[in-house]
Amino acid sequence: MAKLYAKAAAADARTLYNGLIIDTPTLANGGMPFVALDGDIKDLEKLDSRVIGDLLYTNIDLANQFVPALLNKIVVTYIQSKYWENPWSSLEKGYFENGEIVEEVFIKMATPKSFSPKRAEQEVFKREPNGVLSAFHKMNYQYYYKRTISLEQLRSAFLSWDALDKFIRDLIQSMYTSANYDVQQSMMYLVARALLDGFISTYQIPAPITDKESARSAVAAARGISNMLTQMLPNYNYYNLPNYADYSDQVIILDAMVEGQIDVDVLSAAFNMDKATFLSMHRLITPGFGRLDHDRLAILFADDPTYQPLTEAEQTLLNGIPFAIFDRNWFQFYDKLNVMVNINNPEGLYWNWDYHVWKILGVSPFTNAVAFTDQAPGISSVTVTPSAITVSPGQSAVLKADVTTTGFGKKSVVWTSNNANVTVDQSGQIKVAGGATGTATITATSTVNNTKKGTATVTIA
Repeated sequence: MAKLYAKAAAADARTLYNGLIIDTPTLANGGMPFVALDGDIKDLEKLDSRVIGDLLYTNIDLANQFVPALLNKIVVTYIQSKYWENPWSSLEKGYFENGEIVEEVFIKMATPKSFSPKRAEQEVFKREPNGVLSAFHKMNYQYYYKRTISLEQLRSAFLSWDALDKFIRDLIQSMYTSANYDVQQSMMYLVARALLDGFISTYQIPAPITDKESARSAVAAARGISNMLTQMLPNYNYYNLPNYADYSDQVIILDAMVEGQIDVDVLSAAFNMDKATFLSMHRLITPGFGRLDHDRLAILFADDPTYQPLTEAEQTLLNGIPFAIFDRNWFQFYDKLNVMVNINNPEGLYWNWDYHVWKILGVSPFTNAVAFTDQAPGISSVTVTPSAITVSPGQSAVLKADVTTTGFGKKSVVWTSNNANVTVDQSGQIKVAGGATGTATITATSTVNNTKKGTATVTIA
């Protein structure tokens, strides 16, 4: 079960420092003084911050206690509240603490059966398939950010309280803001790749949004699709399963330039909610579905063999999407670890600070999502690889369907076999029953256009 954490309130440097001394008795016992705040009435001496800096500089034991204590304090007080937030962080489901894999479970609707007393006598103990589908999302984002702080820098941080505040800002901003930026870019890339791979349904609008008139027409289409998503329909997810999304679960991601053409009051009304609620919880902005920091992504995923950089043609296609509507549960984003640690080098008189960010980033094949585009989706061909394979009785193998599309055509297929002794599931895995002989034809048929199909021949030997 994911867990969400509330944000702490930001603090100025002196308040943070006093809180640190309160929370770390060994520092107070070692001689670290409290400082007066603006509201104090002479109950605390207005201590010159440089005295604290000199004390830390001349007492390495105190410095070694102070640095990790400061680290822990600023993680809670500053990291959670003061620096640039990933604007898409609201899509995250919180911390997932149990293992490294999230299993997403979808239960299909039960099949209706006509009442028949005679058949009931024969089928009363017959087993019924439970219709449970699963998708697994594993930890796939593990990075850390590093900074080095010297003892001299620590003393310089106490030249004034403003200097301490700047020291904390510089220390955190370089790591925390970088991490947030990278996470957002990764999320945006995941959405872009899902669009290109046909993982998101599309709704065709007549023309790009270039003015108020075309914006009104598009918003009317958005309202219609938003209404349709609240109904139990099979049209709007990758596996074409009947599913729905309440208005309260819907979120719209808009191209930033397109959003400037749209009346937000009209848009919030389209989602049947007040403007404030809509803006705070149900609307996100993107610079463009294809406008990503490709240089940064190349660094992030340099060691990931599944990473596919966006081509210029793909970027152009993606940037033609004005907005997309998602069931919030489409985003399978989880925090696994957010921790800052440090190690002291006594010979070099410095500390290395590392900020680790681990996440699970995935998308749901069962949950509804719709992108709006003037491109007509199409399927050019379906090819199964390998086209011929030999499998022994009792063994299994995996086939792959390569679907060539135009626009943002959906690449999902339905797998079938013409031999009862050779079964195939919807991931393309075939299994040959023990004692089976002969051959089987495995067919992958497009879920969008059933005239587009590919086949493979399985020889049992």
